[in-house]
This record gives sequence, C-alpha cells and structure tokens, in this order.
Amino acid sequence: MRIILFIGVLLMASCSESQVKEVVEQAGHQVVSTEKFKEMLAEEGIQLVDVRTSGEYGAGTIGEAVNIDVLSPDFETKIAELDKSKKTLIFCKSGGRSGRAGAMMEQMGFATVVDLSGGYSSWLYK
Repeated sequence: MRIILFIGVLLMASCSESQVKEVVEQAGHQVVSTEKFKEMLAEEGIQLVDVRTSGEYGAGTIGEAVNIDVLSPDFETKIAELDKSKKTLIFCKSGGRSGRAGAMMEQMGFATVVDLSGGYSSWLYK
C-alpha cells in the first residue's frame, strides 16, 4: 500500500498544472471555499447533505441539511433516494468523509457534487 501511495505522489509531482487540473475535474466533484459554498446555498433546487454521524448532526448543521452518514452501512441506499440530476452540496467535519462520499456519489451517477473545503469546522470559523 505504501508503495502505491508513493508512486501516486511521484506521478502527481511530475504532472503539469493542466494535467493535475484535468485529473481533479475527472474526479467528479469539486471542493469549494466556504464563501463559494454559501453562494451555492442560495441557488434554487440544490440538495444539501451532511455526511457526518447523527450525533455530530444533532450538535449543529448547516441550514436545512439532510443527514446521511457516509459511514453507515445504508449510505448508498439512502443517498440513492436523492435526485441525481440536482446539484448536491455535501460536507462533513473537516473534509475527509465528504471526499469519500463525493467519490461514491460520482460512481452512482450524480451530475454535480460540491464539497465544502474544510467541512463544518471551516463553516463555523469563517
């Protein structure tokens, strides 16, 4: 596993900026700043999903977010109930779990997934 990670880091270091940008675009979801995320929240027809645990969600969330825990065994079943054609904004505590959720949602056919950079923690301190 360490060898694969090391090779991946070497490949990324050898890529030009345009090649890295292409890889990020192909990842299927974008990561945006708190300011951009706030702008997107004002758009019509968006879906907002908090992918943290129910305990974290209960302690506070963003707006009218729906809680679908990415670590839950039924995450894929619950997330599949959303409209895949709508822009879906996601967040977790600091960005790790939402990155995982975004990758899964891309594989499931979601058209637009937007992840909050730094997660709920960055939301609280901006």
